[in-house]
Amino acid sequence: MDVLLHTSRDSTPSAWQGKQSRQRSEGSRGQSSVGHTRTSGRQAFELPDNSIGDRLEKLKKIFETADDDGQNGLSMDEFHTAMSSTIGQRLSRRDLELLFMKVDANCDGSVDWEEFVTYILLEFQEKSLMLRMLKETPFPNERREIFSRHRDTILSVIFFSSSKAVDYTSGRYVTLAKDGTVSFWSLELKLQHSYRVGQNRERLTPVWMTNMVSLPSSSMIAIASTDRDIMFYDLGAKKFFRKYLIKGLEHCVNCMDYWVDVANPRQAVLAWGDMAGNVYAVTFQNVSSGCLFGTSRTKQQLECKNVTLSELQRGLVPGVKLHRQLNIHEGWVSHVRYIPELASCVSSCASEGTAMYVSDFENKKCAYFKIRKGLLCFDYCPKNNIIVTGGMDYYIRVWNPHVNAKAIFVLKTHSQPITHILVNHVRDHCISLDRSKTACIHDLADQQLLQKISGRAMNMGTVPVTAVFFNPKLQSLILATDHLAVLEKKEEEERFSDVLSHNKPVCAALFNPAFQQVVTACEGSVVSVWDINTGKKGMQFLNAHKRYHNGVELPVEITAMSFDAGGRRLITGAKNGTVKMWNYNNGCCIVDFKVPDGKEITAVFHTSHRIYVTGWNRQVGVFIESGTNNDYKPWRCVHRNDVLTMAFLSPNILATGSYDGDIVVWSRETGQLYCRLNANESHKPLTDIDLFKKESLISLESDGTASSSSSVEDNSAPTGIMGKKLLRAKKKPARVKSASASRYNPADVLRNKFSHPLLPALNVNCGKLVVTDGDESRIPLQTRKGYDNICKYYEAAVECIIFLENRENHRHTATVVASGAEGWVRFWSTHHKGGLLGQFRASQRKGESVRALATDKDNQLLMTGDTAGYLKIWDISDFCINNDSSSQTEVSDNPSLSYIEGLTSMRWNRPPPESSCPLTTLKEPPLRISFQAHTKAIRHLECVNERNMIITSSDDCSVRLWTFCGRYIGTFGEPWPELPGRIDPKSLPPKIPGELRRVASATTLKVLNGGKLPHWRLALNIIRFRGVEQIKQQFTHLTDPEEQKPELNKHGTEARLGKSTILGQSYKRTTRHRMEPVLPELREVYSNIGVYHTLHFSNMTPLEFDTMLKGLSKAQEARLGASGKQLSQLTCRHIAERTKNLPKLFQQYESVKSRSMPGGELAPSGRIRESLRKTKTALEEQEQQKYGLKDVKSAENNVLALRTITE
Repeated sequence: MDVLLHTSRDSTPSAWQGKQSRQRSEGSRGQSSVGHTRTSGRQAFELPDNSIGDRLEKLKKIFETADDDGQNGLSMDEFHTAMSSTIGQRLSRRDLELLFMKVDANCDGSVDWEEFVTYILLEFQEKSLMLRMLKETPFPNERREIFSRHRDTILSVIFFSSSKAVDYTSGRYVTLAKDGTVSFWSLELKLQHSYRVGQNRERLTPVWMTNMVSLPSSSMIAIASTDRDIMFYDLGAKKFFRKYLIKGLEHCVNCMDYWVDVANPRQAVLAWGDMAGNVYAVTFQNVSSGCLFGTSRTKQQLECKNVTLSELQRGLVPGVKLHRQLNIHEGWVSHVRYIPELASCVSSCASEGTAMYVSDFENKKCAYFKIRKGLLCFDYCPKNNIIVTGGMDYYIRVWNPHVNAKAIFVLKTHSQPITHILVNHVRDHCISLDRSKTACIHDLADQQLLQKISGRAMNMGTVPVTAVFFNPKLQSLILATDHLAVLEKKEEEERFSDVLSHNKPVCAALFNPAFQQVVTACEGSVVSVWDINTGKKGMQFLNAHKRYHNGVELPVEITAMSFDAGGRRLITGAKNGTVKMWNYNNGCCIVDFKVPDGKEITAVFHTSHRIYVTGWNRQVGVFIESGTNNDYKPWRCVHRNDVLTMAFLSPNILATGSYDGDIVVWSRETGQLYCRLNANESHKPLTDIDLFKKESLISLESDGTASSSSSVEDNSAPTGIMGKKLLRAKKKPARVKSASASRYNPADVLRNKFSHPLLPALNVNCGKLVVTDGDESRIPLQTRKGYDNICKYYEAAVECIIFLENRENHRHTATVVASGAEGWVRFWSTHHKGGLLGQFRASQRKGESVRALATDKDNQLLMTGDTAGYLKIWDISDFCINNDSSSQTEVSDNPSLSYIEGLTSMRWNRPPPESSCPLTTLKEPPLRISFQAHTKAIRHLECVNERNMIITSSDDCSVRLWTFCGRYIGTFGEPWPELPGRIDPKSLPPKIPGELRRVASATTLKVLNGGKLPHWRLALNIIRFRGVEQIKQQFTHLTDPEEQKPELNKHGTEARLGKSTILGQSYKRTTRHRMEPVLPELREVYSNIGVYHTLHFSNMTPLEFDTMLKGLSKAQEARLGASGKQLSQLTCRHIAERTKNLPKLFQQYESVKSRSMPGGELAPSGRIRESLRKTKTALEEQEQQKYGLKDVKSAENNVLALRTITE
């Protein structure tokens, strides 16, 4: 339809290009390139706008008159004839057939005029909205407030580069307040230093600052004040001092600008405008480091160098020239700038007659731009050679600097006078702010408003914005009033993928082979349509499911999605229980339903004009396609927990899987329950007694009415066709065909202990969670039965089910594949004598689950995706089909492993449930390929069978396309070269997503590189050439004779050094011997320390106690006086009594001596000390009890005296 309708949004840039071409003819330098930044993308057939109506009118008449068969609408052939006669042979028949199918969403085989026009209008509307949404928001995050020490209005924010050339990634920000406070900030806007400038204590009134500019070539900043002077402060060597002063100005400086030539940093221009409408420009011809006005300050010259305006005017300063333009404006100069591309100085004021003035220094080329109510700000874009202005009339105008008669275009978005305007030449954006602090960001190429930030959201006080600065490298905007804030481009959320297909995790990705399109949906309620050949987005509609809160429209997460039976419509289910049917090619909602209880929808599919839904309400419901909410008919609630997945097998089989591990197989037409499968309860089909008590298996008859319940004799036997067969099969004992089963004792199995991560938590209070079937007594959780009960309650979820459609329904052939918690993949047979035929772990790591399954059209390959982001492809051509061949590996077939050893050694000590009969079912098919496809969980897998490709969608917000051999094609959202009809993986260059390159394993990198490891090969080559050659020279007898043949380089010289075929065999290369390193001298230290195991002691000699007692008494009397005399008497009497026990002490010592070391030698000192210590303690306790000493200090003194005697 792009050929049929040429929209008006493309005509505006075309007209702009025409204006630009006329303007370039009027001025030699008017080379504006903004109009060329956008191309329409349509290759042919663009007619004038007046022909669109003629073509539509002609087409309408064809719809009215070409209906030959009398039906309401055009058939496929009639539609092809009508379109061909209207637009010619611009579209092929295949394109027209696709267009017919897109318009005929209800699949009735005809298209009328209303359907056609509705499709065109909705497609145009959604595509326009999509194009606007695809454009990135310049400032997606809220403003970030910066703490500052400024207590007055901030007048200027500049960037001071640390290098001579301005580099916006290396430097710091500088702010100036009206009171003269200068603050320096890092790139992260962290305060570094603050200074106070321009204040004189002798003055009675304070001096106000007016403006500030940066002089990076001289490492200085220039500050203007109300003293009619300009101060230059040196910032070199981490100092801050005033170096120069221009004084004697006639009027106060209101604005300044500084420019330095990057190619020749010695040339610079300093321009300023004053309050009398004058503009001055000082040109520097020899700007050296720190020397603007002659010589720099010396150590003896403490004061700064003063330069008067008259000296500059008379040319008394060498290398400096002053240019004056007096009275060029009728009011204050609001903004001034020197533009080197124009070799002119541009100034503006708030007067209508002299709003903007462009002139060179010699006034040879000058021009006035007359603008209503004058200008307050302007900016120049050197990339597009345009001037963007803003003023009192609320309008943004874009000018060609060589044409002052009329602006190129005008943008009308503000409702207040525009005070600041900036041009982001990197993205061709215009940033403007008005007095209400409202910021608007426009796209100059499309002339569209990209973002509008209200002044209320700024929350920066009552003062208007007084200063702004935009960093083009960091894409950050700094705003200043009496507060400081910044708007940044940085993403707050962590990105798990370099290229995003959606902004939220993707729940599903479906492939439509008829249109060759991929439809994806995310949790942000956004549905996108992609071209599988190029990866480009063709359609997108927002808020597919929504709710209203306080009058605000909020998106509702999409949780399920599928195509209808014809593949022309899309059905989505949401978290709030709503179900919608869409014509996804134009975003038109056809049908809208809602589940009565409003619970989350987890699965949905469409067939035979009915929509089947299920979810957290634990039952299956049916909507009639053309009906209303009243036509909702729920099936009987059989599941005991939330239903997580649903699968359909044509024509009449439906299967649902729940959180508790139940897989229920239904009859789609009648709602009859065929069987229930649960590996945690049995490996055979189950007939749950609780579900069939006094009821029939049939809950819905074909006519939709409930059937009567049939009673049975024992009130517990199941009824129905399949129920009786299952009951007969249940009564027969199961036969184990494995020959190795007889080697194991079930009692030994139950006595073994198993580890589970939930054991520490459940050991505290688990009486109600893990019980036996009969007496409700606790089961030890470390046993096998306790382990199985934990898995049954917490790790039994079935998250995905698929049918193997090409397999026959046989007792030994698996037709249902289910996956879920702990990474288990189980193959079931729905035959009444079937059951679980095989099970294996498909997750990459312990604790991960398999959430996605897919198979090819021949059911030869099985694709699994787990929560770790790994994609695995298994060969199931001979797995669980009739008599299983030897290609599947059974763990129990290994005679060297016992039953428990085989389970625990398989993976992570986490065996399958014992009820699943792992002796015969624990087996796995051959693994063909395994690699990490995403950094987060894989939510859905889709096979493109015609081209052997796989589509993966993940929680990392990306949807990717792979080949069956693991070759990465691309991520939707990052277009790739158009794919051929038949893909040869060898023709695709090996690519690796950026985030996988950083975190992927060696195996994943090998698969994505096509089976090669280039980095490892390079490392091996380095080792081979640098190390192996030296080893070969030492062990020549171990090398092959063929390897010893010399290799010649391009000059005919042997690769090995020392010989040459040009100079002959006598040539010998000069060898340079390396000097041996000088080793440090070793100092030898001789030690004469002797080491002994025991030491000999002499025998103890008796002491004279009377002499010692007298000496102790005299010492106490001299130290304590009278009290000491009494204490000495008491001590002597006490010691006299104690001396009677000395023989016992010596006797104890002799016994210890003889007992510890026979032969007369002393034992180690530790034993003796311990024995003596016990003896002393016992004697001390006896004495304390005997004398009843209450004085602690006296007791301690007596003990010390006793120890002195004994030692």
